[in-house]
Amino acid sequence: MAESGRRARGALWWLKLLVLAAVALAVAWLAVQTSTVRAFRNQPARVLLIDPGNPDTVFRVASEQLLRNRGQLPAAVEPQIAEAARREPLAAEPFLFFAMRALEQGDISRAEQLLTEARRRNPRLRLARLALLGTYLQTSRIPEASNEIAVLVRLVPRSSELLVPELSRLAAQPQSADAVVAAVGSDPLMAHVLAQLARQNVDPDHLLRLARRQPRGSADASGWQGIMLDGLVRQGQVRRAQQLWQRLVGVSAESALLYDPRFEGRPGPMPFNWTLSSSGPGVAEPAPGGALDVEYFGRDSAPLASQLLALRPGRYRLAMRVEGDAKGDGSRIEWQVSCAPSGPPLASVPLRDVSYNPRDLHMDFTVPASGCEGQWLRLQGVAAEFPATQSSRISELSLRRAGE
Repeated sequence: MAESGRRARGALWWLKLLVLAAVALAVAWLAVQTSTVRAFRNQPARVLLIDPGNPDTVFRVASEQLLRNRGQLPAAVEPQIAEAARREPLAAEPFLFFAMRALEQGDISRAEQLLTEARRRNPRLRLARLALLGTYLQTSRIPEASNEIAVLVRLVPRSSELLVPELSRLAAQPQSADAVVAAVGSDPLMAHVLAQLARQNVDPDHLLRLARRQPRGSADASGWQGIMLDGLVRQGQVRRAQQLWQRLVGVSAESALLYDPRFEGRPGPMPFNWTLSSSGPGVAEPAPGGALDVEYFGRDSAPLASQLLALRPGRYRLAMRVEGDAKGDGSRIEWQVSCAPSGPPLASVPLRDVSYNPRDLHMDFTVPASGCEGQWLRLQGVAAEFPATQSSRISELSLRRAGE
């Protein structure tokens, strides 16, 4: 009995959330059929005065009651629903409303029977399908849940707005997370669920378990991965973020200090991969031969390329070869390294007197023993009073410990 009560409360909680979400998103419940109702479709109280038992309006008022009462249907409305059901014997809505009452009484079996009948009578009744989805996921009935998800995705034009918040709530709970993964599988909808959970700072290990069916390296996957990693970085957990990033990308902990120094577009989400500017103050794009072409317009200061590092304390040297047309007078391009997330610069070196005769350039810096777990490496455009376009090609980029 205790377990049955807990299941009833859990299913009722889920169904209330679904109803509230669907009504709040203005899901269209009914098509008004009579001319009198059409004349007053935005004034249900007046319609009820003219025709107290009008089924369409009774069902509409009942849905509003559900919203106002946070998923509970007042007992006073039940006789009106029963009368409306008598007048409209083929209607599906009464079965949905009475399923709510059955859940309130802890009768899950009857509630499911009523919801199933509502779905049979009107396969497009989204609330009935949403409620059944919640029941199936709570009880780990994966095939049934998968079917409801597939239908809802087709039935609701903006299904992610309706489904993602509710699937996210279940996916965050250990007791129902596996059911969500099994039901959604590799559908792109799961990437949206993972992104929602990442924004809520759900434990990353839990996210990785949920993501086991997601296609590795896909654009959808990189979205939630980037959100998760960015959250950890903002919390100051740079090393943990890098360790998770290495697991996601398949990079060993002993790999090079700088990722993708030849700008070849190696896989992996930001921030431990390059973020390159593609518009606005300037453009940075990969060039043949393992180089980076940079053009900075000099009007606004902005990063043109950036990557987050997780260097141990000590001295380092960033070295490169540069060529192009960057005098560095006034507006300039410069490499900067600073402590993450927003610490002071550790060092900088401008790209000055750069011509089409290639020359070597380097920047030495020291990572302090404390307070600098992560470091931002940025190629920064620095504006000046008189803007001047700066162009450069950077190649042979490397980062090493000093003395190596």
